[in-house]
Amino acid sequence: MDSILAGMQKKSKGRDISVELYRVFLMFLICLIHSSGYGIAPNPYFTGGILWAVCGFVFISGWFGIRFSVSKMLRLLATGVFCGGLTALIAHFFLDLPVDCREIGHLMLRPWFLCAYMVLMLLVPFLNSAFDNFRRIKNGFVAFLFLLMWNWLSRTDIKFCLPIAYGLGDYTFMMMVVVYIAARFMRKCHDRGNFFLDQFSSKRLLVCVILLFALLSAGSHLQFGIYSSPFSLMMATMCFVLFKRLRVGKRIDSVVTFISPSLLSVYLIHSNTPGFVAIKRLQSFLWGSGIPKFACVPLAAVIVFWACFSMDLLRRGACRLLRGAIKRFESGLDDVCARIEAVVCASLHK
Repeated sequence: MDSILAGMQKKSKGRDISVELYRVFLMFLICLIHSSGYGIAPNPYFTGGILWAVCGFVFISGWFGIRFSVSKMLRLLATGVFCGGLTALIAHFFLDLPVDCREIGHLMLRPWFLCAYMVLMLLVPFLNSAFDNFRRIKNGFVAFLFLLMWNWLSRTDIKFCLPIAYGLGDYTFMMMVVVYIAARFMRKCHDRGNFFLDQFSSKRLLVCVILLFALLSAGSHLQFGIYSSPFSLMMATMCFVLFKRLRVGKRIDSVVTFISPSLLSVYLIHSNTPGFVAIKRLQSFLWGSGIPKFACVPLAAVIVFWACFSMDLLRRGACRLLRGAIKRFESGLDDVCARIEAVVCASLHK
C-alpha cells in the first residue's frame, strides 16, 4: 500500500492539489446525486441543486486544457471495460440481476459520460487551436451564447416551440463542448487579468454559491440545475474558483492524491442500472437497521464512494504490475500516430 501511495504522489507532483480535492468533492456529489435520485427517498429539489457537479468535471478539463492521444483514448476505454465487467459480475453474483451479453456490452462500452468525453477528446485539437487566436474567439462569443442557450432550452418545457437538433441536451458530447469552450474562454480571461470572479472575495463568492444553490433547488422543475443549464455552468465555475483558493495540508494532500486516480472508476462502477439497484437496496437495509430515512441518502453515498474506490484498487494494482509493458505499448502507439500525422501534414504543405 505504501508503494502505491508513493507512486501516486510522484505521479501527481506538480498538480494543483486544491483542484484534485475539488474533483474528489465533485465525485462525492455525483454519488450523492444518484443516492438522492434513485434511492428510497428521492428528493428532486436537493438533486437539482447538485446536478452541476457533472459540469464541474468538464470545466476542470477546459480550464487546464486536454490533449488528444490514441493511447489516452484506449486507456479510458480499458477503464470502462474493467469497470463494466466488474459491475456485471456484481449484478449477477450479488444482486441476482439478469445480465446478458447485450447488457454486459452496454456496461463496458456505452457509459454516456465516457463516450461523450472521448468524442470531446477527438474535438479538442480543433477547439484548442481556435483559442490560439483569442481575438477570433471573442468574435464568436455571440454564437457561443446562442449554442449555450439552445442546448439548455432544448431540455426545458418550452422546447415545443423551438427548433430541435439531434445531439443537443444533457447526456451529449455537445454539452461537454459548451462547458469546455466556456472554461477555456474564462482561463484566457484569467491569464489576461480580466476574469471577473478574480475580483470577488472568497466570502462574497461563498454567498453567491449558497444563493445559486437555492436557485437551482427551487428551480429544479424549470430545469435550472440540469447539466446543460447556464446556471449549472455558473455554479461549477464559482466552486472551482473557491476550491482553487484553498490551502490544503499535507495529510489531506496525501489522501486526495491516493484517491484521485480512481475517480472515473468510482463513477463507472456505480452509475448504471445495477448500481442504482444496489443503492436502493443499501438504503432499504440502512433504514431497516433503524437509521432515519433522511440520513440514509448521505450515508449510502459515502458507502458507495468507498466501495467503488476499494474495488478499483484491483485495476490500479494490475496496472502497476504491468506498468512497463503498458508504457511501451502506449509510447509505440503514439509514435505511430505521430508519424502518420507528420506524413499527412507534409503532404498538405506540398
